[in-house]
Amino acid sequence: MSRPRKRKFEPWSVEEAKTFPEFGKAEDDPLYAAWVLVLVLGLRRGEVLGLTWDSVDLDAAEPTPSWQIQRAGR
Repeated sequence: MSRPRKRKFEPWSVEEAKTFPEFGKAEDDPLYAAWVLVLVLGLRRGEVLGLTWDSVDLDAAEPTPSWQIQRAGR
């Protein structure tokens, strides 16, 4: 059995985090809203992909992730 690979992650600086949404908006990225949720709220990719309209409170302007999308197998 192989050992899990260790990954070294370096968080973005505040300036890098500020430019990311600006770039997505300028490029008219269809996933712009998803990237903002990931960056601002700290949602995981699977949580963002699992959001439905039922889990978004439009009056309070806040999502409540209740589902996750996960890859099974490869």
